[in-house]
Amino acid sequence: NNPTISRNSIAGNQSDGIVITQSKDGKLSGNKIGTNSDLSVTSGNGGHGIFLDNVDDLAIDGTVDRNVITASSLNGISVIDNNSSGIAIQGNSNFDNGILGIDLNNDGIDENDPLDADVGPNALLNNATITFAEFYEGNLLVQGSIVGARNQILKVEAYNSAGVNASGNVEGQEFIGSQTNVRLDAYGLGEFFITGTTTISSRDFISVIVEDSNGNTSEFSLHSPASAPFE
Repeated sequence: NNPTISRNSIAGNQSDGIVITQSKDGKLSGNKIGTNSDLSVTSGNGGHGIFLDNVDDLAIDGTVDRNVITASSLNGISVIDNNSSGIAIQGNSNFDNGILGIDLNNDGIDENDPLDADVGPNALLNNATITFAEFYEGNLLVQGSIVGARNQILKVEAYNSAGVNASGNVEGQEFIGSQTNVRLDAYGLGEFFITGTTTISSRDFISVIVEDSNGNTSEFSLHSPASAPFE
């Protein structure tokens, strides 16, 4: 229990980069998975970047010292087992992996369900839908909607990426910004609005992830191409 894995370079393995099973609590921060410490050499792992099985209350926390997860043959982060919960994934750089940046249940993209009533790893938390992504006066504006549990309070993080990965999916290469205290109504509906100051070209793609009050984090949303800056 309580594994702490920080500031390692984990690359070039034939299978997964990091594997944690039957564990509670812990933190991953500052790790370079699939690359070296200064990001100058890419050497992906042959499985998932991070594989979690029956893990509870783990922070994959890049808010102060980001984890970089890249070039995995499979998913960047894969979470299995219905007992896996409270896995908070925030502020990291996740890109150019083989399938998805985050995969809950290791079964591909999960569809959102009304009131988010399904069960599974990280409660199979619904992701969000981006309805607007635009540059205006040097800021990036990201707006969208969420369907979830009634009266739920969520956090939404926005990311950009240089493009799609080999499977045609967008992950989350660079953290842009977040909105906390996104409150869903009695019908389980809500909206978010995030502003960021990063410079992103028109070729880049925006995605978001959602986190609930228990730390459960969703898969990445379907992406929205960011428009070029306008006057």
